Amino acid sequence: MGALLCATFANAENSRTGIFLSAGAGTDGGKVSAYGDNGYRIEGFQDVVLNGKIGYSPISNLTVYGIGSLAAYLTTEDDDAHSRLYLGGGASFWLPKDFFVSGSVGTVSFHADEKSLDDGFGLGFRVSAGKDWRIFSWGALGVEAFYEHAEVDSGDAWNGNFFGVLFNVSYR
Repeated sequence: MGALLCATFANAENSRTGIFLSAGAGTDGGKVSAYGDNGYRIEGFQDVVLNGKIGYSPISNLTVYGIGSLAAYLTTEDDDAHSRLYLGGGASFWLPKDFFVSGSVGTVSFHADEKSLDDGFGLGFRVSAGKDWRIFSWGALGVEAFYEHAEVDSGDAWNGNFFGVLFNVSYR
C-alpha cells in the first residue's frame, strides 16, 4: 500500500495543484421508498443526473470540493415525476494514469409530484471511482461510476439507494 501511495505522488502526470472545476451529466437508477400516511414506493426507475463540483487541490493528487447534483425523473412504474437534490462536500484522490476515487457527505432532498409527502432535507453520501483522459494540460474528459445513499425524515421517511454513471468535463 505504501509503494502505491509513493508511486502516486511521484507520478508527474497527475501532479497538479490549484483550482478544480468539474461538470457532468449522466444517469442513475435505484429504489426510493417514502413512508407516510400513503406509503409511497418507487422502484426500478432511471434518472437523468446533472452534477457540478468546485474545489481546490492543496497538494498533488488531492482535491477537496463542494458538490451539487440534481437527479430528475425519466421513467417509473407508475409514471409519477420525482427529483432529488444533493449538496455536500468531499474529496477526490488521483491515482496513476488519472484514475480517481472520491467520497462526499451532504444534505439531500426528495420531491415527488402528485403525492402528499413531506420533502424536507436529510443526510446522504456518495462514493465514486473513475478515469480522466487529458485533452489539454489543464483539462480532461472523464467517466465516473457512483453509489449514493440518501435518507430524509421530515414527517415522512424517505430512503434511497442509487447506482449511476457520469460523463465529466474537468479543469484541474
